[in-house]
Amino acid sequence: MTIQSKRDYLKAIRIRYRTAPKDTKSTILDEFCTICGYNRKYAIRRLNKNPKKLQRKPGPYPTYQDTALLQSLKRIWFATDQMCSKKLQAAIPLL
Repeated sequence: MTIQSKRDYLKAIRIRYRTAPKDTKSTILDEFCTICGYNRKYAIRRLNKNPKKLQRKPGPYPTYQDTALLQSLKRIWFATDQMCSKKLQAAIPLL
């Protein structure tokens, strides 16, 4: 089975899986695992995943959104020979 045919089958079965009661879900899941050759847990994740939800990179949001502020901070940072953030915070009032 090709990757594209697996994706098409996943799209077709996803709605049926989500609306089914619990006992029917297990039979749909067994069918999906045997046809596609997926592990059971992986198949559950594939069937429950929302494809339209945007995936965001993990990690914190950027602290500074303003580019002018970021450019001035970079200039100060390079002027202090790229010192660490704790020392830079103490050095900014001196500059």
